Order: sequence, then structure tokens, then C-alpha cells
Amino acid sequence: VVPRRPERFEEVAALAPWVRRSRGGERELGAVGERGGALAPDLFLLDAMGEAEAAVALADVVVLGRSYARMGGSNPAPAALLGRPLVVGPNYGNFREMVAALTDAGAAVVAPEPWPAVARILRDPEVRAAMERAGPAVVAASAGAAGRTLEVVRRQLTGYPWGRTPPGGSGA
Repeated sequence: VVPRRPERFEEVAALAPWVRRSRGGERELGAVGERGGALAPDLFLLDAMGEAEAAVALADVVVLGRSYARMGGSNPAPAALLGRPLVVGPNYGNFREMVAALTDAGAAVVAPEPWPAVARILRDPEVRAAMERAGPAVVAASAGAAGRTLEVVRRQLTGYPWGRTPPGGSGA
């Protein structure tokens, strides 16, 4: 669990007191143990800034928490590029195209509640392996999108209108 803002660390920790915490230089990583009589998954709360990428690299499944909080989601591409299965909530409007591509390819699932989806992925090694293979391929297929967008904007700005040179100008 990786809150994006330091002011949320304690709030998030209070939601799941059984979760082990990793704090800056103090590493307390290991099995979480029992919660309510059922074995809890290995969950860790990372309450240090600048280590989200490392946490994603170590994850078995990545849940995009902001997509459950009506915050527009989080960019799924870094986790998908690393081959991590993704679970996305219903509020991913800021990343609609990428989430659609990832779900179409089988690299991500959109679920109203994250934990049943996480459990399904972890229980089925074939599903998990397929999701791990699909993510990097989707991200690779979308590589260069920023450059293509910049080219469209450049053409729009340099053409007057639509490719004609402005009066008294060079058009560049």
C-alpha cells in the first residue's frame, strides 16, 4: 500500500492496523500473519516518499487505489510495463484509454471491490502469468504517444489555417 501523499500515511495506516510498515530507513518486512482468524495476504504500508516504483516492482498484484476513491485513477502504465497484474476500481477517467487497452488485452481487471479480484489472480497461476505477459506488450504498443501528440499540436500551431502560410509570415 503506497499512499501518494505523506499527510495520508497515518490515515491509511489506521485503516489496516495489521499491515506491516516500511518507513524510510526502518524496514519491517515479512509475513503479516492472522487477522480475524483468516490468514491475511502479505501487505505492507510504504510510508516513505520516492519509493513507489520499487514497491511496484516487488508487488505480485497492483491495485490502483486512486481508482477506488473518485480521484480519476493513477497511471497504470508503469506497473503494466513491469508485468504486474492490475486491479482497477470504477473511477479511472484520467486513464480511460490505457485501462481499456490493458483490460482488453487481459493485463488488468476493473472490479468494484479490489480484494476478490486480487484473490482470484493470486489463486490462479495461469491467469496471473497471462496478465504478466500482456501488460508490457500493451505499454510497448502505446509507446511514442506523447511524440505523436506533439506532432499534431506542432502541425496545428505552424499551419495557418491548416497548412497555409499566414500573411507576411513564413509559417514556422
